[in-house]
Amino acid sequence: MLNSSSGITFASLVGQAVDLINVGVQVLAAAALVLFMWAGVRYITTATEKDQKQSREALLWGLVALFLLMSIWGILRILRSVFLF
Repeated sequence: MLNSSSGITFASLVGQAVDLINVGVQVLAAAALVLFMWAGVRYITTATEKDQKQSREALLWGLVALFLLMSIWGILRILRSVFLF
C-alpha cells in the first residue's frame, strides 16, 4: 500500500526510481563520451580507408548515444520537477 502514514508515497517511489536511472544514465554517458573520444583519436591516427570508415561509424554511434542519454536525462529532470522532489 502506498499511503503517507507508512512514509512511502508515490512521489518518493518515483524519486527513488529517477535517482537510480539517473546514476545509470551518468555511467552510460561517460562510457559514450569515452567511445566518442577513442573513435576520434582512432580516426585521426589511422591511415587506411577501412579503419577510418569504422572510426567514422563509431563517432556517429557515440554521438547518437550521447544525444539519447542527454534526452533521457532531460526527461528525468522534467519528472523530478513535476513531482517536486
